[in-house]
Amino acid sequence: MKTVFITGAAGFIGSHAAYDFKKSGWRVVGTDRYEAKWDLYDDFYVCDLLDGHRLKEIAVKVDPDLFLHLGAEIRVEGLKWSDYAVNIEGVSNVIDAVNSLNSCERVIYASTRLICPVYSPSEHLWDYRPPNMYGASKVEGEKLVRNTKSNVPWVMVRPTGIWGPGFRSPSYRDFFVQVRKGRYFHVNGINPSRTFGYVGNTVYQLLSLAEAPLDKVNGSVHYLGDYEPLQVREWADMIAHNFSKRALMELPQSLTKTIACFGDALLKMGITQFPLNSSRFRNMSADSVYDLSDLAAVAPDLPFSLEEATKLTTDWMMRGEDQSPFE
Repeated sequence: MKTVFITGAAGFIGSHAAYDFKKSGWRVVGTDRYEAKWDLYDDFYVCDLLDGHRLKEIAVKVDPDLFLHLGAEIRVEGLKWSDYAVNIEGVSNVIDAVNSLNSCERVIYASTRLICPVYSPSEHLWDYRPPNMYGASKVEGEKLVRNTKSNVPWVMVRPTGIWGPGFRSPSYRDFFVQVRKGRYFHVNGINPSRTFGYVGNTVYQLLSLAEAPLDKVNGSVHYLGDYEPLQVREWADMIAHNFSKRALMELPQSLTKTIACFGDALLKMGITQFPLNSSRFRNMSADSVYDLSDLAAVAPDLPFSLEEATKLTTDWMMRGEDQSPFE
């Protein structure tokens, strides 16, 4: 039986990865700075990735076949540069821990799509134009992986907008919440196409990268997401239907832009909770589609359709978000 060691294992993607890897016959060992909420692991250790000595000690003890590094600071607003140390120094500690292992066959490092703005995806794998400090910190983490000598082959993954039961990220969970409350609106004439990823498909892709022949994936970089871009307008209507809500309202672009300008004024006053500003309007209006053809060759036939994934997510929310997403 092969062993996977997952950092960030108590998080959204990490817990789903633990569930799927174990279901696929792997021994699963997790670590996180927080206690795990769900009993998904053969062993679990509380460890801050900034404690390099402790991380290496655990990794050497586990001596996994696969090191799946998902741990990170993912908040994009309200933090200082020093708050993102785990995305840089933490990566350095992971590299050091991996280089101390005897049996590890490969390591998968998770980065982010926000190495570039959502509305302007990179055309080259190493085209770095981070739109915020979070993205900049992940860029530094990527550079460490690329430029530090490693004894273990690596794969880099960049999750897009990952959603599903158990999600906590405000930008995706709150999208469902706003639709459910009848507060989401369409903007007249705007229907962006987006590469998002249902978490069940995402962890299938991670498992496929873990089990693929090494010569097919060594040194490769992949955005994680569903292969068919979704249309945001139709998806929002699908979510509303699952919540048994009426048709969503539609606002003119001119009014939406006026509301966004009001949000800009509040932002200058330090008020960040207003739901719309010019930056958010630009992000919600633009297409954001990634080429996932190389990943599709490794992980074809995603297990969940958009319709099935949306229903699983809305059903979980209606059961209560304190309930297990793994039922």
